Amino acid sequence: MVAAATLLAATAPAAHGQRERDREEYASRVDTTIAFARTGTVELQLTGGEIIVSAWSRDQVRVRATSERSAIRFDASSAHLSLGLRSGSRRSGDTRFELTVPIGVRVRAS
Repeated sequence: MVAAATLLAATAPAAHGQRERDREEYASRVDTTIAFARTGTVELQLTGGEIIVSAWSRDQVRVRATSERSAIRFDASSAHLSLGLRSGSRRSGDTRFELTVPIGVRVRAS
């Protein structure tokens, strides 16, 4: 844990510059990993864009989502995750949801 904190501190200036560029490119971004049950459910709702889902053997969900012009809606617990665009958001622009889920998780996409 200490090594991870040290690595984060050492790369903070470079990461800050990247975040500034990302803010210019995307209106909304989610990049997180959470503990998640293999019996859980993931619900994805996207009217246009790209959804990529892959599986792994960890008891975690990794979410990387970006939207150029719309606000992302992200709600999660240890057994249910919902990802979509907030109502009233503009629908145009580049949107991408990329998730890695535990093997066995139920995924519903619309």
